[in-house]
Amino acid sequence: MKYETVNAGTLADNQALMVFDYTLLKDKKILIVDDNRINQIVTKKMLDKEDVICAVASNGDDAIAMIKTNAYDAVLMDINMPGKDGIETTKEIRQFNTTLPIIALTAVEIEEARSIIFNSGMTDFVVKPYDVKKFKQVIIKHIINA
Repeated sequence: MKYETVNAGTLADNQALMVFDYTLLKDKKILIVDDNRINQIVTKKMLDKEDVICAVASNGDDAIAMIKTNAYDAVLMDINMPGKDGIETTKEIRQFNTTLPIIALTAVEIEEARSIIFNSGMTDFVVKPYDVKKFKQVIIKHIINA
């Protein structure tokens, strides 16, 4: 694996901090599922900087169709979308693909949504607005462990 653990002396209890090699994102295929055009653009721009190959779906039904016909290294799934939301979409994806990393994108307070997110079959979550470093680290963690 291309990451290293360093002692982050300023963190409480000398917690280990994982430092990821962002080049691991290069040429990875990631599906962004979000109904909000601005969120799509912002997310895609962050990933474009790391040479990620991005596809975008504006709703759950399009995402399901795209996942059935294309290979992705990960999916970034908005939770709150009109029609089929991210939770329902993920449950449907898990009926035919149990290994694809699906990372929830949520503006909701995470403590109240955590059990719903994980019970739906999602792999992890990132809270909006994104901490860019953490956002990329979460994606890498699941791509290299997939």
